[in-house]
Amino acid sequence: MQIKDGITYANNSILPATYLISHIHWLNKIRKTTKEQDVITGINISISILLCSYVESVLYEVLLAIIEHRKKATSDNAYLKLLDNTIEKLTKASWMQYLDICEIILLKPLHHYTDNESWKGISLLFNIRNIIFHGKAVNSKLLFKNNKFELECSGVFEKAMTYFKEQKKFKETSTKFYNTQNTFYADNKPFHSTDG
Repeated sequence: MQIKDGITYANNSILPATYLISHIHWLNKIRKTTKEQDVITGINISISILLCSYVESVLYEVLLAIIEHRKKATSDNAYLKLLDNTIEKLTKASWMQYLDICEIILLKPLHHYTDNESWKGISLLFNIRNIIFHGKAVNSKLLFKNNKFELECSGVFEKAMTYFKEQKKFKETSTKFYNTQNTFYADNKPFHSTDG
C-alpha cells in the first residue's frame, strides 16, 4: 500500500513480461514430457505467440520509461502533449507501429540496437506469429526425390528453416517426425500409422 496526495492505494498492475517468460518456461517443460505431436505443435504455436508478446511487452516497458523520463525533464507544454500522444499510440500499438514509435523515441530504427542474427530471428518470429494469428497454414511437404526424402517448404517456413540451419539449430539427419496422411517419417524412413 502507498499513500500519495492523501489517497491510500495499492498498485495491482500486472507487468506482462515477467509472467509471459514464466509461462513460456512452463510450456517448454510440458513440451519435454510429451511425445504427442499434436500437443507439441500446439505448444510450439503458443510459445511463438507468447515470445512475440514478450518482445512487445519489454519494448513497451522500455519505451514508456524513456517517455516518462522525458516528461519529467521538460516543462514545455507542446512537448508534453506530444509525449502524451505518443504514450496513447504506444498503448494501442501493433508490432509495426512499435517499430515506428521506436524510431521516433530512440532516433534510430530498432534493428540498430541489436545484432543482425537476433534481428533476423525477431522478424521471423513476428512473421510466423502473423500467419498463425490470421489462421493461415504454415506449409511444408515431405517429398521423395532422387532416392531420398526432402522437406519442401515455402514462404515463412522456408525462411524459418534457412534461419535454423544458419544458426545450426536444425540437423537434417536428426530424428524428426513428419506426418503425411497416415504415413510417418523418422530419419527419412517411412512407417505407416495403425490408427487409420
